[in-house]
Amino acid sequence: MKRFFGHIASPTCKRLIIYCVSFIGVFFIGIALDLACGPEPDPYDYYVSFFHNNLQKDSSYQRFYFNGYTFLNGNIYEAERDNKIAEGDINVKEWLTYCGGRVTYKDISNVLYELDEKTDSLYFRGYQKGKTKMPDSLKNNSFIKYLLADKKKMAYLVLAKKGEPLVNPLNDEQWNARRPDKNVLHKFALEYIRMEPGFKNSFLKLRCFYQVQRLLHYGGYTKEASDFYDKHIKTMHSKSHVMGWAMCLKAGEEEQSGNKVQAAYLYSKLFAGYPERRVRAYYDFLTTKVPIESTIKLAKNDNEKATIYAIKGIHNAHVGLAALQQVYEAYPKSEFVSLLLIREINKIEEGYLTTKINGGKYYEDIGYYEHSKYDSVKHSFIKYVPKLKAFCNRIATERKYTEPELGNLASAYLSWIQKDTKAGFKALSAIRSKTLRGKLSDEKQLINLLLLSQSIKKLDKRSENKLLPSLTWLDEKVKQERTQKVDESYFYGKYDLKYYSASARDFYEKLLAPIYFKQKDTVKAALCILKSEMTIPDERVWDENADRGLGFDMPAFWQNNLRSSQLKKVIDWQLSPGKSPYLKLLMAEFKYPVIKKVVRWTKSYKVEKIGEKPGQKTLSATYDLLGTAYLREHKYAAAVRAFKHIDIAKLDRSTNDAYNDSLSKHYNQYADPFADKVRDYPHVYSLKKTQGYNKLTYAETMAWLERQTKVNPKSAAKSYYKMACGLYNTSYYGNAWIYAAYSSASDDKYRTKVFYYDDDYLRNLKAETWFIKARELSNNAEFKARCTFMAAKCRQTQIPVPGSWEQRLADAKYGIKFEGNDHGYSKALRNNYYFSDLKKNYSKTKFYRTAVSDCSYFRDFLTVSKP
Repeated sequence: MKRFFGHIASPTCKRLIIYCVSFIGVFFIGIALDLACGPEPDPYDYYVSFFHNNLQKDSSYQRFYFNGYTFLNGNIYEAERDNKIAEGDINVKEWLTYCGGRVTYKDISNVLYELDEKTDSLYFRGYQKGKTKMPDSLKNNSFIKYLLADKKKMAYLVLAKKGEPLVNPLNDEQWNARRPDKNVLHKFALEYIRMEPGFKNSFLKLRCFYQVQRLLHYGGYTKEASDFYDKHIKTMHSKSHVMGWAMCLKAGEEEQSGNKVQAAYLYSKLFAGYPERRVRAYYDFLTTKVPIESTIKLAKNDNEKATIYAIKGIHNAHVGLAALQQVYEAYPKSEFVSLLLIREINKIEEGYLTTKINGGKYYEDIGYYEHSKYDSVKHSFIKYVPKLKAFCNRIATERKYTEPELGNLASAYLSWIQKDTKAGFKALSAIRSKTLRGKLSDEKQLINLLLLSQSIKKLDKRSENKLLPSLTWLDEKVKQERTQKVDESYFYGKYDLKYYSASARDFYEKLLAPIYFKQKDTVKAALCILKSEMTIPDERVWDENADRGLGFDMPAFWQNNLRSSQLKKVIDWQLSPGKSPYLKLLMAEFKYPVIKKVVRWTKSYKVEKIGEKPGQKTLSATYDLLGTAYLREHKYAAAVRAFKHIDIAKLDRSTNDAYNDSLSKHYNQYADPFADKVRDYPHVYSLKKTQGYNKLTYAETMAWLERQTKVNPKSAAKSYYKMACGLYNTSYYGNAWIYAAYSSASDDKYRTKVFYYDDDYLRNLKAETWFIKARELSNNAEFKARCTFMAAKCRQTQIPVPGSWEQRLADAKYGIKFEGNDHGYSKALRNNYYFSDLKKNYSKTKFYRTAVSDCSYFRDFLTVSKP
């Protein structure tokens, strides 16, 4: 931690910091427990918002934008860190102005904040004793040269350097450091008092006075420090921010003296006038616990009253008009009108709109209110929206606020939430001819798009053309945000400050796609979903030899829900040169470049970045999805034609199983989709490309086998058997699931049928049919026994699996009772129809002994079924 002149937390602030840290800890532990069974929400992008929280003119209040998951959009340490940086920047700039352009910002900052403790001690303390030697690092420093030209100025800096550790302990010593003897601090204060008369300019006079007050303050001379402020600092006419820092000390002195009302009033002045102390002033104001009415009495003007009411409103995490109305009544031009109004709208978005759009349960979507109170909370929002809307209309019509158009925009947006499209357009039409500030103009465009989409009953060519100008505008906003740099060290950074990218994502997925789904136009709905997920291109990290690409880079909906006829339509559109402008806009993401970080595994299994290479959504991805859909639909010849459009190297990588043993020397593994195995586990992998090592050769093999069942009756039994093995192995339970699915999770087996291909992927219905067909066409008892056992394996996968314990706990939280039956499931596994068949008809075969040896369920069946 660097030293910051004039920056030290008051005792009151320190007590509050400790309190806040404890409160925040308890608060987030509660949330963590509530959400333990689900993914952690992004606190900067966890609710649907189309009314952006950065619309106000003054961006210095960013810490006070509404956010239900992070206390003041970050913890107190982050806030204090940011404020220290701001305070140091302010101090350097004031010195820069004082020095008249003869020094550089960098040199001032270096001397004041960046020198190590050894340099500070050796040079500045030595300088005072007349025994100093200029360090090489300071010989060419323009700030030092400027100060050396005037001994009085240099004397101030030397004294400041010497006294700073007395009031501002460094690093980890800050909380436990012992304060110097109060007499030492008093002695330093006297040195500043003796120094001050030598300065004619108020710049250094003020700083001397501030140092005196600070030394007395931390020396325990509370009354003396307070009196000194009143006599020497309060009366100065200076715009320096040091005036605010001194006021911060004065507020702490008033609080220590028992005058909490006066302290609260000073904290409110700090909150409004000094952004670098704003977060601290907010906390300190609250910790006084003074009634608002008492503080209001000390306000010198209406603007100060509005500030006090605003602090009260910011502290309210729930919806409420009281503070906003009080601010507006006290001082309609207050900057806090916009801050509080937007906060109220964001609360509605978080607590009501998000759930309404998602169509889910309140608790599941937000996790912020108790599930049992959902209905009452929802009704409270429904009643609140008209009240807030009436207030917005008042702002718009009375025109007392500096930007009354904000009232029109807010009213139009709330009308959209109410589904009162007519009222929304009316509110926007009132400001059609007004010239708006950039952010407000953009918000107007976004609200107009929302109302347009709401007014459309059917999306046909005419209505699509009506939406096109607004969607084109939104696309441009997203493209502009793509160029913004994001701090990669910041965990939640994907949509950080990318307001229109987040809005575009939600618009396409949550508003436009559902309209197409309702019209049963799944293809355009899918394009909307792709558009949504590509608002910010994903950056994926792959091993350079296991970069799947193709369908693996497409949204989950495309991977799991689209059938071949729908994907064929997409390809036809991709290849068509005569696409409409609207369709071109929806399909633009197919050509948008994706930068993938390319890494490789070293011999010690560490990831080493070797550069970046561009990738892109091309026809190959769609053909991969199309071919996979054909495989799922058992249209193998068609799958062959689809896969032949893809580069063979890409196909090789796409079926390279990187999901297993990713840190082993066998990282690049290939699974045989035609493995003939009695046991499912362990799976069999090879470092060599076996038959069917990619989807094309797998499809070719399945197509050839299918033809053989028709043209070569003698080998039909074997052909059906191998086809059945190929189908079973590409199921969830098989050796090569990656040929049929783009992802596999351990809880897949617990779900009921969701995707159209689950009859094969989870239940193996067709594989069972083919195993039995093979048995029927064969006269070989050993072969028939094997077919029967493989059919039994298929039948086992068709028995509903009771939910996992984790799922049961999650369900119980929402009042969902477990209806499964573990005992019934185990019994069903041991009473498989084909086990009886195997015992009755094939007990004399060698394979029968193999089945008894390898399958515990079959052994259990035999034990139970003994006469």
